[in-house]
Amino acid sequence: MGELKKSIQAEAAQLKASIRVVAGLGKFGNWAEVPWVALFDERANATPTQGVYVVLLFASDGSGVHVSLNQGCDRLRKDLGSVAATKVIKANAERFRAALGLETTIPPDLRGGGARSRLYEAGHVWGRSFDLPLQSEAAFSTALRESMAAYGRLISLEVFDPGNDGKGADDEVGMGVVERKRYRLHTRLERRSGISKKVKAAQGYVCRGCDRGMAEMYGHYGADLIEAHHLKPLATLDEGIPVVLDPKTDFAVLCPNCHAIIHRLPDPSDVAGLRATLSSKVNQS
Repeated sequence: MGELKKSIQAEAAQLKASIRVVAGLGKFGNWAEVPWVALFDERANATPTQGVYVVLLFASDGSGVHVSLNQGCDRLRKDLGSVAATKVIKANAERFRAALGLETTIPPDLRGGGARSRLYEAGHVWGRSFDLPLQSEAAFSTALRESMAAYGRLISLEVFDPGNDGKGADDEVGMGVVERKRYRLHTRLERRSGISKKVKAAQGYVCRGCDRGMAEMYGHYGADLIEAHHLKPLATLDEGIPVVLDPKTDFAVLCPNCHAIIHRLPDPSDVAGLRATLSSKVNQS
C-alpha cells in the first residue's frame, strides 16, 4: 500500500501543484473495512469527512480497487443519520454528474457490511473499477486522470460551492459569469482548511487595514479575532490553474470590518487602497 501511495503522489504531482494525498488504512494495527487513498484539490476545501474528492476505494475482501469521484460522508452521517445522509449524497452525485455531462457509471461494490461502505457506494459520482491485481496499469492511470479532470471541472462550476454560507452574495451583484467564478474561487481560497492558522501565525493579529487589534476594543474576547484575506487579484484566478499560496505574501490579516470593505473595493487585493480610504475618512472627521 505504501508503494501504491507513492505512485499516486507522483501521478498527482504531475496533475496539479495543489493536490495532496491522504490515506486511510485503519488504526491500531487493524485494517479499515474499506481502505482508501484520497486525492484532495485544495481549492475544493474538502476533508475526508466532508466535501468532494477523488478516492481509491479498496474492496473489503481485497478483490478490487475503485477509482471514484466521491463525497465525504461522515459529517452528514453524524448530522442526519445514515438513511437521510444517503439520500442527500445520492442527490448530490446526480446533480454533479448532470452538471459535468458525465454518463452514469456502476458504483463501486465494496463488499463491506458497514454504513460507511454503503455511503461510499451512494456518494459515487463517476469512476472506474478494477480487479486486483491490476491487469493494466495504463487503464488505471487513465481512469485516475479522467477522474481528476472531472474533479477540476466540478470545482469551477457554480453548482459546486463548498462552505457557501450566503456571505458575499451582495458583492456578486453586477458581476458577469467569469467575474463571479473568480470571486467565488477567491472566497474559497480564504476558507481553505488550515490556511487561516498559518496566516495568523505568520502575520499576527493586528489588522493591516486599520492597524488595530480586536483586543483593543473587546479585551480578551477579541484577542485572537482576525481574518485572512487572499491578495491575488481576481483576474489571475482562472479555473484549472493550480494555486499555491504563501501565508506571508499572498494574504493580509484584516479585522472583520476591513475584510468586508476591501471586498467592495474595485480591486480587493489593494490593501493600500483600503488604508487610503480609511485615512481619508479619518481626516474628514
